[in-house]
Amino acid sequence: MVAAVDAGTTTVHAAVERPGEDRQDPPTGDLPAGADRRSHSTRIILLLADRRHIPERKCVACGQRFPKQELIRVVRTPEGSVLVDQAGKRPGRGAYVCRSETCWQGGVPKTSIERSLNITMPPESQAQIAAFYRSMVDDPIPVEQ
Repeated sequence: MVAAVDAGTTTVHAAVERPGEDRQDPPTGDLPAGADRRSHSTRIILLLADRRHIPERKCVACGQRFPKQELIRVVRTPEGSVLVDQAGKRPGRGAYVCRSETCWQGGVPKTSIERSLNITMPPESQAQIAAFYRSMVDDPIPVEQ
C-alpha cells in the first residue's frame, strides 16, 4: 500500500498496489531545469558527506573542544619523559592544551596534564613546559588553517 499526504491538508490518499501494475511516483509539480528530485534530507546528507572530517580534541585545562591543529600537544614518550610536541607526531600518550592565556597562566595546570598522561611530571619537564609557554607569549605560533 502506498500512502500520499497532500501538503497543507490532513487527508491521506491510499492506493493499493496490485501485482503487475507499474507504480507511479506522486506528482512533484513542474520542476525547473536541473532541479533535484531527491528529498530535502537526502540532499543535506549528501552535502554533509562532501565535507571533510576535522578531528577535534579537548583542552585538558579548560575542557573546550577545538580542531586538533589549533591545540598544543604535550606527550609522554615511551621512555617516560614529558615533552611539548609542536608537530603532533611524536609517539606516546598525548594531552592537548589550547592557546588561551588563561589555560597557561602560572604554567599549565600541572595536575590536569599529569592526570591525562598518567604520570607524575618531573621538575625538568615542568620547567620545559613553562619555557615553552614563555616563548609562545614572546613569539606566537601561527595556527595552520
